[in-house]
Amino acid sequence: MLCFGAYIFSIRQVSLLTSFLTKQNGPKAKDNAIVKTHRTYRVIYHVGDTLNLRTKALEGRASLTQDVLTITGPSPVELRIRELRSAELFRQHGLGRCIRISDERGIVYISVVRFVLFGGYFALINFFRTGELARRLREAIGARGRTFERPAE
Repeated sequence: MLCFGAYIFSIRQVSLLTSFLTKQNGPKAKDNAIVKTHRTYRVIYHVGDTLNLRTKALEGRASLTQDVLTITGPSPVELRIRELRSAELFRQHGLGRCIRISDERGIVYISVVRFVLFGGYFALINFFRTGELARRLREAIGARGRTFERPAE
């Protein structure tokens, strides 16, 4: 048993707490440095020029690395960061955040979601994670592309 102030922890609780903190800070390398991991996001996405209320989105998982944004799902998409022109964060119909990513081949709309119902016609969008993904995309694009955020309508 370990005692911290008024709290008494068993060895099992300490090991669970240690594993939780390790996961929070990322996995450790052999030299005890933190290894940077890439977050995956549960997303809905649409490849095309327009997005409206009748658009059926596809479910997938997005992963952003230094070189590429990969979306796995029914129609996988791989976007190289150096080919991206812009990453625009906006409110779709005033309901939820959406990212409009344009590159040399076309436009991809993407939103991070909590859950999806009715096969992609209804989704609860994760407002903060969508903003985080947009920020990470803008940082990855940097000076190579034109990035901006449209004000809410």
